[in-house]
Amino acid sequence: MVFDYSELKFLPLDNGALVYITADAKQARSIIDLLPLDILDNKQVRQMVNRTDFFSAALFPSENERGFQVAAYGNYPNSRASMAFTFSRQWKKQKAAGDKFWYSSSTGVSLLLKSNQAFAVTGFFPANPVATLPGKEPPAGFFDFSRQAPLSLWVENASVLISGILRETGLPLQFPVRQMFLNFYPVSGNNCQGLIRLQFDNATYARGMLALINLTGNFMNDSILASLFLSNPPVLNGSNIDIRTSILNEDDIIQLFNLLTP
Repeated sequence: MVFDYSELKFLPLDNGALVYITADAKQARSIIDLLPLDILDNKQVRQMVNRTDFFSAALFPSENERGFQVAAYGNYPNSRASMAFTFSRQWKKQKAAGDKFWYSSSTGVSLLLKSNQAFAVTGFFPANPVATLPGKEPPAGFFDFSRQAPLSLWVENASVLISGILRETGLPLQFPVRQMFLNFYPVSGNNCQGLIRLQFDNATYARGMLALINLTGNFMNDSILASLFLSNPPVLNGSNIDIRTSILNEDDIIQLFNLLTP
């Protein structure tokens, strides 16, 4: 059963990220392992991930003092976790804003564990990983689109991102998309398929961008953009355009997240 984040008005994440993710940690594990998070190689963190049911995450731009932030829900035995971190030379106990947490200077990760919740953030210095209230409010339509998807995300400033990607392919075009949502569905092995929703201000914009997407296909052959936007015909859905991607392998998924977090 996929966690229904729509019960939450705000995600327990801070503002200022490039990409926000919600995921069922069990169903989307093969995709999670490919996220651009070096900390997933850490032994204690991987043990925490194995005990996680659902999580939300924020990926911040490179110039931000934070790299990523995670708020997870699962089963985290406090006594066992405390013992593991206590006897690890890598982790030191810290305190900020009334919360006690663990910090690893070698990875830059601050981690706070409760019995059924875990919070993590990366940074140059120890930082309370619990988000500043009220948290991050998802854009309108995201929860309806992402319901029942193992892993979903939305892109902040999607128009700037897509316009920049098009310029790099030699197409100096403005792409006035209001929101970009993406669902991932595992299909076989470590492969998955994505469903993209491009949300525009009105149906007129959406029809114009549908024609543009079909036109740009001549310039994006054999690229991750072609796999994303051109493998299947885009479908006009009111003021939205929905696009089903090709089957994406591990390299495709890594390239995709590199595009989303330049």
